[in-house]
Amino acid sequence: MHMSKTFIVPAVACYVFALAGCAGSGAAALQFNNAIAGANSKLAAAGTSFGVALGPILQGQPGDPAEIRRQFDSVLQQLAAVQADMKALKVPDSQVAKDFWNAHQQFLAGQEKMVKQEFKQIVDIVEGTTPAISKPAEIASVLQRVSGAETADLAKVQAAQKTFCKHYNIRLQ
Repeated sequence: MHMSKTFIVPAVACYVFALAGCAGSGAAALQFNNAIAGANSKLAAAGTSFGVALGPILQGQPGDPAEIRRQFDSVLQQLAAVQADMKALKVPDSQVAKDFWNAHQQFLAGQEKMVKQEFKQIVDIVEGTTPAISKPAEIASVLQRVSGAETADLAKVQAAQKTFCKHYNIRLQ
């Protein structure tokens, strides 16, 4: 889930079109890529909703702790659904597909850690006894801390996806 100021959004989601002359099974490769892109779109939507719920607090306003908790729970549910979908996904029989898969699994592991640890910490700050005036800075500090690791994991996925798509002659848009 890529962060931009107050919103947390995965940036890997893309749309693809297969070109003629795909290496190996082009339809299976396209389906594989689209499944990963769709998974990231689900995470993006959940992360964006969580970020929107945090927006007022980050701007020094009261915010709605119950809504933040609901959005956190939604992120947890979407993450679990995406993980289940990815476990069931058939990986095309090529090294580039396996590399793409492994990079995405590493990204998902990072997302899980971020959600279960850092997002949970944010919810604890919101629901806890931290003075309202201190909450924006504490939450921003947590978000800043996770940004670097997430960006690095995402870059690995994007590089693997680019190699995968080049191998299967899939154009990213």
